[in-house]
Amino acid sequence: MGWDLWRQLAIGESRPFRYVIYTWPTERSANLMVDDLRMWEARTEPQGPMLASVIERIDPRVPVCLVGHSFGGPVVLAALDWLGGGPSPAYGNPPQLGTRSYRAVLLAPAVEDDCLVPGHRYDHALGPVDSLVIAYNPRDIALTHYSWLYPGRHERAMGAVGIANPAQLGAGAGKIYQIDISSDLGFRHRWTHFVQNNYLQKYVQQPALFQSSR
Repeated sequence: MGWDLWRQLAIGESRPFRYVIYTWPTERSANLMVDDLRMWEARTEPQGPMLASVIERIDPRVPVCLVGHSFGGPVVLAALDWLGGGPSPAYGNPPQLGTRSYRAVLLAPAVEDDCLVPGHRYDHALGPVDSLVIAYNPRDIALTHYSWLYPGRHERAMGAVGIANPAQLGAGAGKIYQIDISSDLGFRHRWTHFVQNNYLQKYVQQPALFQSSR
C-alpha cells in the first residue's frame, strides 16, 4: 500500500526525495470487525512516540511531511503531539520539545473531530506543524458511522466532518487546510479508492513534496 503513494508522488517529479514507509500492527484477528477496529484504534496513540523518535533524528535542514490514511491519521497526530510536548499515556512526557517544524497530510483520518481542541488528547499536535492538510469526506460510509466504535461517546470523525471548533485553536487554526473530497471519493473510504484516478497525487503530491502552488 505504501508503494502506491510513492508511485503517485513520483509522477512528473524530477527532484530526488526520500520516501519512508512506517508500518504498525493492524492485522486481522478472528474476532468481529468492530473488535478489530477498536483494537487498531487503541494501538494508534502508543505508536506516536515511537514514530516521533524516528523522525526527530532527521537532519533539521531536511523538510519532512507525514502522510496518514484512516487510522494512520491519529498515528501521525500522536507523533506530532509528542514532538509538541504532549504527554503520552503509554510513555509519559517527552524528554524534550522538538526543534523543527513538519508538514502533515491526513486522508480521511479516523480520529475524533475535536482531538486538537485545547484539553483534548492531541492538543499539542499543531505546535510543531508548519501546515496540516485534512482531506475529509462527509459521505464516507465508514467514517459517518464512526460513533459505532465507542457507543455512548457520540464522537464524530475528523475524516467525515473536518475540524471541530477551529476558532478554539487560536493561531493554530491558520495552519490547517481542509479539503472536501466527497466529489471524488463518494461514499468510499478504502485506500484502494484513493489510489484510483491518481487521487493520491492530486491531494498529497504538492504539500508532501513542498511544491509551490500551481
